[in-house]
Order: sequence, then C-alpha cells, then structure tokens
Amino acid sequence: MTNEELWLTAQLAKSLGTEWIDIVPRREPGDNILLSEDRNPNTNGARLILGSESEPGANLLAISEAVKSGKIKALLILKENTMHLGVPVEQLAKLPVLIMMNILSNEATEKATIVLPACGFAEKRGSMINGKGRLQRLNRAVRPPGNVRDDWEILRDLVQAVGGGDSILSIDEVFRRISETVPQFAGLSLNKIGDLGVHILQMEELPPVPPRDDEAIEQAVAMQARRRAVGRQVDEVRKAAAAGTH
Repeated sequence: MTNEELWLTAQLAKSLGTEWIDIVPRREPGDNILLSEDRNPNTNGARLILGSESEPGANLLAISEAVKSGKIKALLILKENTMHLGVPVEQLAKLPVLIMMNILSNEATEKATIVLPACGFAEKRGSMINGKGRLQRLNRAVRPPGNVRDDWEILRDLVQAVGGGDSILSIDEVFRRISETVPQFAGLSLNKIGDLGVHILQMEELPPVPPRDDEAIEQAVAMQARRRAVGRQVDEVRKAAAAGTH
C-alpha cells in the first residue's frame, strides 16, 4: 500500500474504533545490496503512518484466533489473500461482515459480503518509504481497466461513509494531509519529492520491536513460508497435469 492509502486506512480504523490492524509479513534472504530481507515495499511507511510499534505480523495470529472464536464480527482485508491469516475459508464465510479490496478473485472473495475492485501497483500514483528511509514517488504506468477506481478513492469513500472525514478530491490533497499530521512529511508534496526521492526517516526514529512480539512475528513469517511452499507444489501439479494432456 502507498503512504496515501495507509493514511486513509488509519483514518478509517480510527473512525471505526478498530481494535486490530496488521500487515502480512514477507521475508526472504537478502543480499545487503539490492535485496532486503523485508519484501514488503513500504513497511517503513506503514509503521510511521499507522503509528505501529510493531513490525508486520505481530498481531496477525491474534486476528486469526479472534476470527475463529467469533470475537471479530467484521473484517476488512486490503489487497491480501485471506489464506495468509491462517483462517479456513469456511470460517471466513461465517463472519457477519467480510469486505475485501483486491485485484484478483480467490476462494475467499466468493464468500465476501462485498468485493471492491482495486488497482495494481503499475496503475496508481502515490508514494512509499524504502528500506533506507527514503521517500519515493510512484507514477502511474498504465490506466486500470474498466470501472476500477484508485485504491485511495475507495478508502476515502469508506472513511466518508462512516462519517470520519470531509471531501478529498485528489491524491495530492491526501499527501498534503499527511504532511500536516506526520512530522517527517512536513513541507513536502508529491511534486517536491522529485524523481530521486527525499531522505526523511532515520531508522532509529522507528520504535524498536518489543521482545514479546518476536515470537508472534516469527510464527506469522513461518506460516507465510508454509503457504508459499504449498502454493508452489500446487502449481507444479497443475503444470504436470497440463503437460500430460498434450
């Protein structure tokens, strides 16, 4: 998610009094040159804008258990596969409200109360903060198909629908709101970022991960690794089956 989408998500969570919010962790071996161990492109933006004191995955298992126990009555999933939560599709189907925003359908979207069609990464504008704390601008490469709307527009409308904000007409205005509320963005605009970006964040400015979260994060990372392995096995079986039919 871009910084603009994260800011609107934070406003929506605040308006709804959301108890849990988290990001699916993605970790792979890094090379200390181009590849970071953290494969989420905007973790630093998420921690800064959402005000999270934990890294991605710290609350994921708690959310999963709360869905299974029935404590969570409404779940909003933004651009993620619900299988990453470790919750069976049958359990998700029992939720009174399941809202999903995604670019592709899956087993869980068929059970959703409503599905909001979203943009792919090449179809949007906005900004992100890379692993070194540099604010970078994203430019749209292609237009989204059909009646797909920008992710930030969908989130803005959700915020307005629950009475949590006034009208925002452009993504530039969303960025301006961020610059007014997040000190590291002060004095900047999307145009001022430029093609080379702006270094705005020192890593020591982010709160350290509480030791109590380490185990939960590692379990969430392990869960993603297992599901990726299963996904690769399924793909191999499908390819083998397809080859056998020729």
